[in-house]
Amino acid sequence: MALKFWQGSVCFVFFFSIEGIVAKIVIPKGTTVTGNLYANKILPEVFSKFREMSERSTIQDVMLHHDNAAPHTSKVVTKYLKQERVNVLPHPPYSPDLAPCDFFLFPKLKKELKNKKYDKVENLARGVQAVVSSISKDEYYKCFESWKKRLQKCIDNNGNYFEGMK
Repeated sequence: MALKFWQGSVCFVFFFSIEGIVAKIVIPKGTTVTGNLYANKILPEVFSKFREMSERSTIQDVMLHHDNAAPHTSKVVTKYLKQERVNVLPHPPYSPDLAPCDFFLFPKLKKELKNKKYDKVENLARGVQAVVSSISKDEYYKCFESWKKRLQKCIDNNGNYFEGMK
């Protein structure tokens, strides 16, 4: 799962699994996240960290869930993921209740960072890192259990949009 957290024109990207944070990437100010950036820099870094974390020699048959943002669905990314044998779980359009970033990580970040001012991007990065680091492995596990229930509800509704799961 990936979290993109924008502050001004700086983007913090977090990928996480049931075990917790896999990778943290800061996208420099003024950089547009494109399919090329995602396929050539972001995903290779994430998969490298995942291999380290999981003590796997390959990422073959890993399942990736991301939304339908243009960089995620671009031809260069689709080709890269196919080449690496990474399975991409489908994400129905307009289904924010299926994205763990939207129902789990964003609310935590918003709650903890609300009304706080940061004079430098580095200080904001430390604040974001502190929040993300404070989330327990058990909370990540519960997030994925909730995610599975949400996916099942989507399947039960024939892929139709739904909202409001708690």
